[in-house]
Amino acid sequence: MAIKLLIDPVQSFKKTVAEIAYKLILHANRYANPRSLDDEAQAEMCSDFRNLSSQLMSAHQLIPGYKLSAKLFGLPNEKNVVKASKNLIALHNGHQGRLANQGILNCYSAQRVREALGIYIPEGEYLDPEHEVVRAKNN
Repeated sequence: MAIKLLIDPVQSFKKTVAEIAYKLILHANRYANPRSLDDEAQAEMCSDFRNLSSQLMSAHQLIPGYKLSAKLFGLPNEKNVVKASKNLIALHNGHQGRLANQGILNCYSAQRVREALGIYIPEGEYLDPEHEVVRAKNN
């Protein structure tokens, strides 16, 4: 019974991380090319990322002795959980009309979420501003 009190919340947390990985891939075309919130798909994506940020923080809170549990189960540290949550909120807020280079900023936010949660980033998809030319679009 005591093990169940630890294992179930850890599994719930890992399911949330898996859902985040899924939604980052599913919505990549939308956050890289943001539209206004009048666009139904854009509004759905924004809602998904805010909900996932909330789910991540609540799943984190359910794990007893998180610092020790994180080491035992290979979970991200608390600082990285907060970092991922903040970047999911940034994706929620990253719709058209915010900034000229919003799509690029959104891609970096998605990458920071992946890094913070230990979600695999394929070699060719890693963004490195030192080796890329980034141009803002004209409005």
